[in-house]
Amino acid sequence: MEQKLEVLPHLQHEEHIFTQNFVPAWARHVKATPFTGLNLTYEIPYTELQGLSYFVSPGIDGAEVDDRLVGIAHHHGRTVMLSWNSGIEIDGVDYSYLTQKGGGYVTSGIDTDSDAFVPCITQIRLGIEGGDPAGLLLYNMAKQDISITNLAARNGIRIVPIVGVSKLDEVILLNRRTGINKLRGESNLLDDDDTPVLLYRAFVTPFRIEDLKPQDGTVLTDRNTFVSANRTFMQFAFDIREDSSIPLEVRKSLIPKEITQDVIDYCAEKGTYAYTINTYLNSILDHPGDPIEIDVLPYFDWYLSTITEQFEKLHSLGIMHGFATQHNMTLDARLLDFDGAKYIEQDFYFNAEWASIESTAIALATYLKFIFNANVIDIDEIMVKYFG
Repeated sequence: MEQKLEVLPHLQHEEHIFTQNFVPAWARHVKATPFTGLNLTYEIPYTELQGLSYFVSPGIDGAEVDDRLVGIAHHHGRTVMLSWNSGIEIDGVDYSYLTQKGGGYVTSGIDTDSDAFVPCITQIRLGIEGGDPAGLLLYNMAKQDISITNLAARNGIRIVPIVGVSKLDEVILLNRRTGINKLRGESNLLDDDDTPVLLYRAFVTPFRIEDLKPQDGTVLTDRNTFVSANRTFMQFAFDIREDSSIPLEVRKSLIPKEITQDVIDYCAEKGTYAYTINTYLNSILDHPGDPIEIDVLPYFDWYLSTITEQFEKLHSLGIMHGFATQHNMTLDARLLDFDGAKYIEQDFYFNAEWASIESTAIALATYLKFIFNANVIDIDEIMVKYFG
């Protein structure tokens, strides 16, 4: 009998507030029709996918929020967390985190000078002409992402697998359910041939390099500014504890022996692992003066070795990712968001991408040094090793 996918408690009701960090939002179930026959590596069953379509609306100031739930961070834009425990396994690896992309922004992120929550898709189109309307994902972009993701997976590249796609039949616009055809008509938010979709992806860990960066504009001065990032990194360390695709010595180096058994005992006593781990980390990481000793050098060395290998494989296929930034590399060295990928013939473009990858690697090293006072990381030495 097939295991039923377990969604987060905040999605087991028609509407509920959820959050990651400081962003409250409403998630409302909307009508959507799953696509079939996309030849995905793993595909969520049609009947399951029918119940996993949500649209996000900005939250209400001062509303009570459960911050143990991973939902939305400002910089994750239109991606929301649906499940900590998806039950999805591909080639022996558990992809426990299930996310949905394309169901609205919690904040617009466009031309706003304040933190005020505004209706997300009433904004102008993002980026260049023909780009996605804010908060939505159009099928032509999703199709490109699926195509390159599948090709990369077949060639042994570490990717975040796409496990489902649904066509949006309605959205929440100005707090009202609105059919897609109305967006094409009087609202003038979609062109006639635009088809907004929801893209579902499964992560071993949802954290990206960008998540280690202070999101409130804090200047990097000392470890105290990185308590939140420290918590993120520790959560990542526990996420990958069973991932056999990462060397055992790297995984062991990320989880201090003195707290491993404590965490196991704590979670066994309190219940579900995924929710109690954050509570535990909060208790041990809210004391910046008592740093947890973690040897991050084995991880950093493995990360650069692995991430550079992924780009070498991608480039050998004649493909440039097109957006090789901190936002599109996970902390377990996987690539995602191939909707901007391009087939390239000139080496000039590949060289430009390597410059971006090197810049991202330097950012990761900087974050790790601040988070853990990791003076053992010799950035120059490792950069020479992997970037020449």
